[in-house]
Amino acid sequence: MKRQIPALVATFLITGFMTLALSVVGVNAMYNKATLDASTSQIAQTSDMKEAEVAQLEALVNQYKQRETQYQQREQQYQQQIQQSQQQAANANSSLQQLLQVLQSNRLIRIDNGQITIIGQPGF
Repeated sequence: MKRQIPALVATFLITGFMTLALSVVGVNAMYNKATLDASTSQIAQTSDMKEAEVAQLEALVNQYKQRETQYQQREQQYQQQIQQSQQQAANANSSLQQLLQVLQSNRLIRIDNGQITIIGQPGF
């Protein structure tokens, strides 16, 4: 039992010293303004960087939206041009068909199986 008493005293002293040291460090951390300011400024810098990145990405998204609008407008213009060209081609085809019918009815040409034969007329 005599050996146990010094061991218990040593244990309590070490435990007390560790508790005191941890308490001092904790209180110092709570009331140390420099530590709080440093961590707060790091958080603020990180926040500012993130806000700058967000603003940059938003600007990039707006650029892409503008490009998409331009591309859609161009596509509409091209679609209108295609429709106009198709209408012109249909009109030209119709006019050509009418011309061929008139020439055939006046017996100036003959169309057999897709081949056109010019019939010569005296006096031309």
